[in-house]
Amino acid sequence: MLIGSLACLTATVCLGSVFAPIKKFPASDGFMVQFFMSLGGFVVSLAIHALLGFPPIYGLAMIGGAIWCIEPRQESVTIRAVCLIAAVFSGFFYGSMCTPVTFVQNRPDLYPGAPSEGLPYLFSFFCGVLGTSALVLVGYSAVKKNTPTLPPYLVLPSMLAGVLFAVGMGGFFVGNEKLSQTIAYPICSFAPGIVVSGWSVLYFKEITGKRNLILLGIAYAFTLVGVAMVTVSKDL
Repeated sequence: MLIGSLACLTATVCLGSVFAPIKKFPASDGFMVQFFMSLGGFVVSLAIHALLGFPPIYGLAMIGGAIWCIEPRQESVTIRAVCLIAAVFSGFFYGSMCTPVTFVQNRPDLYPGAPSEGLPYLFSFFCGVLGTSALVLVGYSAVKKNTPTLPPYLVLPSMLAGVLFAVGMGGFFVGNEKLSQTIAYPICSFAPGIVVSGWSVLYFKEITGKRNLILLGIAYAFTLVGVAMVTVSKDL
């Protein structure tokens, strides 16, 4: 319980801070940012993979990484109706990216010898992330007639964002392992929003005004209550 809660806390902080290194720079179209994020996450997952003694790579877990990559990036969409549709699909893909890993863990009849721990699947996940990001980048470059937009100031911040993403996903997988997906997923999905809002209020100063701050506080008070109830339900 304690390890699972700490893992979810790590995931919450890291996933909620993923875009903080990028946000202070002028916006780009997102495709190159995604690729370098994937590269930064892949490096971290490779280091963890080596520390674990190079466990097997599972193709189904790679699908989870691919799902994350094809998640619509609604940040670049300006039309409100399209933005809403993109958000719906984004939620669907985000909610599905851990399912392949959980399936492998819970089906020893189909995957004999597959580890029950979460971290051995992190490298497989990021193999899917990097591979799909590379394919997306190739398609993007073709559409742009080999003139992709790559602001050099975004390379290192994007890789740092990928490092945070990899650490956060590692915590997510461990939380799923220790607490089960039905408990860890709601925590790691909703709680990072509190961290994102913290960055917006305290650092980027995007949310100001007494009324807005009060409404934000009320909203996240309910979120914290929900997360706490989900957490303690493990012992009920």
